[in-house]
Amino acid sequence: MNFFIQTQKFVISYPSEVLILELSHNDSQTADQAQLLFTLIDAYLGPYLWPPQNGFRPISEMISSGKRVILTCTLNDLPPTVWSGDTIINSYANSPVLSTMEKFNLQQIQNWESHGIYLSQLYKISWTLTPDDLTIIEMIIPSYPKTVIELADIGNFDLENFWNKSIVPGGYKYPIFANILIIDDFLNSPIIDIVKRGQPPQV
Repeated sequence: MNFFIQTQKFVISYPSEVLILELSHNDSQTADQAQLLFTLIDAYLGPYLWPPQNGFRPISEMISSGKRVILTCTLNDLPPTVWSGDTIINSYANSPVLSTMEKFNLQQIQNWESHGIYLSQLYKISWTLTPDDLTIIEMIIPSYPKTVIELADIGNFDLENFWNKSIVPGGYKYPIFANILIIDDFLNSPIIDIVKRGQPPQV
């Protein structure tokens, strides 16, 4: 319940923000548990939910309507305000190796650009490094990352280099990187500065 309380507080406190929430890995829930989940969603976020029947619209339209939350769920028999679990197309390198993650995501970007805009789905890129068994063992070695946060910041540190090398030469265009970008340890990521640099000049 704390998740819904905090989310509600965020939506109320920041009326110009749009949220996309993805509830997944809940296929083992019973019918009663699912109903409780939907009850909590409606109680805390109901007034702010942008329903699937509205389709994807400009962010400005969502903000002006007050319905600024797209919430997806992998359960069946969803309420009319909740989007289906396949709304977000996920991609995930599942590797602790920076070069592997970058190569995977570059391929995902190319796939996305060649496909064109998905009219009924959102495309997600995960700029994350994921520890495996060897990574955990290597954490005892002095020169290796000691925490998941440190591992995440290896990716964050190289994001601008990747952007300048692989994205900028093609020219800034929107959307370019995907609809959704997942980043670990967001506060140590340069993504906000990168996006601001790519915005068209204000007239």
